[in-house]
Amino acid sequence: MSQELLSLESGVHRNYIGGIERAERRPTLVAVATLASNLGIRPSDLMAQAERKAEDHGASWPPAAARD
Repeated sequence: MSQELLSLESGVHRNYIGGIERAERRPTLVAVATLASNLGIRPSDLMAQAERKAEDHGASWPPAAARD
C-alpha cells in the first residue's frame, strides 16, 4: 500500500507516515492502531515488525526476565 493511500484511508497526513518510516516521528499508540487497522493487521503485529527491523539495524532489548 502506498503512503498516499494509507494516508487517505487512515486520515493521517502522508508526510507523517513517511516520518514514521524514516524513524523521524514517534507515533502514539492510537496512531499505530489506526495505521495497523488500515493495513489489515493487528497493532501488535505492526510493532513486532518494527522490532525486527530495529534489531536488523543493531537494536537490542533486555531479556524477558529483566523486564519483570
